[in-house]
Amino acid sequence: MKATSGMFDRLPLHVVAGAISLLFVGGTLAIEASAANPSNKDFDAGFAVHGKELAGELAKRAQALYEESNAATIKFGEAVKNNKVTRLSWKPLGENEVRLDQLRRLAEQLDILGETAGVDYRMRADALFRTTSDIIDAFRGNPVTARQMDKVRVALKKQEPARAREIEKLTKMAREGKWEATEAALYKYLDQLGVATACLSNPEKIQIYTPFGEVRGAVDQAMRQARTSQAKNLITARRQAEAPDFAGVLQDIRAAAESLASAGTATVDGVAMSGPESVTVFGTRWAEAQVKTIRCRTLDWLLANSMEMYDGTQETPGTSNIVTEFGQFNRAMQEGLANLIDADAQRVSGADAVSLYVDYLRAFAPLVRRSANQGLAPAIAPALQRLAGKAPQFPAEVAAYAQATDDLLRWRARVARNRAVAHADRYPAIDRLMFDATTSREDYVGLYPVQRSTVNAATLLASAPEVMARPLEELPGKQAHALDIVRLGGNGPVAIARYRLRSYVNVPAPLDLAAETDALKFDLMVSESLPPLSLLAAVAVDSAERGDLAAVGGTIANQYLESLATRFAALPTAASVLTPLGAVPPEQAGTGYRSQVLMRFDLEPTWAQHDFFFANLASAATPAE
Repeated sequence: MKATSGMFDRLPLHVVAGAISLLFVGGTLAIEASAANPSNKDFDAGFAVHGKELAGELAKRAQALYEESNAATIKFGEAVKNNKVTRLSWKPLGENEVRLDQLRRLAEQLDILGETAGVDYRMRADALFRTTSDIIDAFRGNPVTARQMDKVRVALKKQEPARAREIEKLTKMAREGKWEATEAALYKYLDQLGVATACLSNPEKIQIYTPFGEVRGAVDQAMRQARTSQAKNLITARRQAEAPDFAGVLQDIRAAAESLASAGTATVDGVAMSGPESVTVFGTRWAEAQVKTIRCRTLDWLLANSMEMYDGTQETPGTSNIVTEFGQFNRAMQEGLANLIDADAQRVSGADAVSLYVDYLRAFAPLVRRSANQGLAPAIAPALQRLAGKAPQFPAEVAAYAQATDDLLRWRARVARNRAVAHADRYPAIDRLMFDATTSREDYVGLYPVQRSTVNAATLLASAPEVMARPLEELPGKQAHALDIVRLGGNGPVAIARYRLRSYVNVPAPLDLAAETDALKFDLMVSESLPPLSLLAAVAVDSAERGDLAAVGGTIANQYLESLATRFAALPTAASVLTPLGAVPPEQAGTGYRSQVLMRFDLEPTWAQHDFFFANLASAATPAE
């Protein structure tokens, strides 16, 4: 049957998608597979996905198809390379081509959902198609194997009436609006047909597939619209669920301050606690709001990108106002935390004020060290001074302590920096090594174009396995340094060199800094019975004991390529330290956001720079997985 021109002119242009996962599935030759981000251990691994509703299963199927097709392509390529083309057969070659077609279709579905995995699997399929095309050309060019296709041509010729009937059936289903069923039937049939036609010439393929063009185009358009609508609904629902409750947190901190002033205790989330204890709780809630802000901004960008790409909707990503709202929240949080001190100070005097002052220093020290540009310190300093003033002679003691230790700490910081700088030639910055290793060359396509761009725009210019090939050779075993290390979870087995220029680093914890920490405490006149009396000294001691560092140098052990969208759309609350408290990653929205990536490294440290000392490490633990 010959397709009639314009037969789908009256089909609806917009299809409302229901929230059903059937829209994002289809027949495949898939086997079980796993995805854990490409790495130097397995650069064929797939990207982790941020959307668990549908993308997880799609990615699992896509990875399985990729692995099976990649293995088959390698096998066929070796036969060609070893002049054993006659051992090849049209059917396995055709099955492999069909797997790649299926991989492309799954890649588009992942792409619609805002997944970097979709971009990557499309590139993987394209790369394998280029290789398999060469293999099929060798198969067709061999007189022995070319004869295999004669019987196939005869069979395909006999099937012409059956194909015409199939097109009539599919056309009828499409006119009735049975898009999902039509798609399933269409691609089941085309996949079966594709096995037989893969090794035909292009003119022969055109003759066979042209009659399917109109119904296929209509089905693809309708299902793409349906999936885009469904993706929009899913991402929008996630965005709404992630929205941080800025007003609720600020209301709670105001209520805590009122309770401290009247009763001497703060009630937070139904639990009565002291003022310093409430600082720790509100610090956690601040970090939780930060993580939600990062997730929301990422989802807003993904939504705008996906709609522009697949729906034609022009939605400017911008910052979606969430970053502006977060900035206002940060300022209010700093004010609210200072108010806790002032409220508590109203009820104490003398020795009680001294004890409370010391407790607040301990509570604020980790927050100050981890705040953006340590901007929390000047916000709370006046309140701390007012609290100290509630005890006679204590402000003079605090001033004398600061005078005695501030210069010492400045001297220590200068020495630590100088010793770290002395290592710079042998331990270059890890983000610079990443940039140099993944910049495209004449024989390599990486994350940056040959004409170098900003180091803050790592983009998949080729598939992940192709990108990882060069860094895999160049980076493991190299010496490097990373900046701004924060202990994950406060006392967990891993520290993080915070996100910077599309990279971050895992460092084992704790490092053996006991001798240097004890020396610092001795210089600051700090012991179990003698606490630090200035905020700067409190931050110095607390960060040393926790293992928060200015820099670490060592040997690159492992590296992982991650999706920027997945890292920040699904950022765990425990990973809030990836960026400074009160800040969001310095990224820009734009088209192609789904193609953006970053790299995570594991570093085996050999030296550590604290803000106020430097340490050579005799031995270092292996970074945690």
